[in-house]
Amino acid sequence: MRRLLATLALLALGLPAFAGPMADRCRDDKGQIENAVAFCLQALRMERLDGAERAAVHLRLGDLFYTLRRTPQAIEMYDAAAAEDPSRVEIFIGRAKAHARLGDDQAALADYASALQLRPAHVGARNARGVFFLERDAPERAIEDFELALAADPDNGDLWFNRGLAARKLGRAGEAVRDFSAAIRANDGDAAAWLNRGLAQADNNPEQAISDMTAAIRKAPEYAEAFAERGRLREALGRTGPANQDFMRAFELGYQAEWLVERINNLRR
Repeated sequence: MRRLLATLALLALGLPAFAGPMADRCRDDKGQIENAVAFCLQALRMERLDGAERAAVHLRLGDLFYTLRRTPQAIEMYDAAAAEDPSRVEIFIGRAKAHARLGDDQAALADYASALQLRPAHVGARNARGVFFLERDAPERAIEDFELALAADPDNGDLWFNRGLAARKLGRAGEAVRDFSAAIRANDGDAAAWLNRGLAQADNNPEQAISDMTAAIRKAPEYAEAFAERGRLREALGRTGPANQDFMRAFELGYQAEWLVERINNLRR
């Protein structure tokens, strides 16, 4: 339901309005991605751009190719942007994510280091590297980056959410509850924060956990994972009937898990 924040959002270009009509349309987020790619390429071929403007267009192309999952091409564009303007931290963040997607963790870490050398307190760079560590089962290192990001942006609900995920991986239930509560305060409609707060307290406070999972479903009625997790907790508490109702709804909503398929098959016999 809820992505980690570091899934790449297209970065702002910062191109001046006079750069040219193709460059202006290149940075326009209102059109189709493939159209934006075409305008960016035309801007590079046809318009008189200075070095900073060309770097911005190459950065935009890197982001667009990354979004299209044309990752090697994304890296080529980030390389070109870095050669033209190595002062832009967004270039190194984007290229780090692209290298990570291709499994080149060493190159990804080198790019994150370059980004943070440029801007040690950059929230996006800290968060992105934190997610990188979290996805590679290094939650202690992830928390370090999330906390440094939160020092610069303490009201950022996404940062609190990501820190909560790391705390849960470390088995620090109290910290996780605190973190997800902060994410909820930042955005009461964040269904994934409600669900994960419920998961964090399932062992110590199952009734409150069920309440939080129910809140997640109320915020997002099509949230299949919330039904599945509430069903598992209800089953653990011996509430078989309500649990089976949750399992059936999770299945109807497309939740994918072998255990759930087996359970539904048994229910239908």
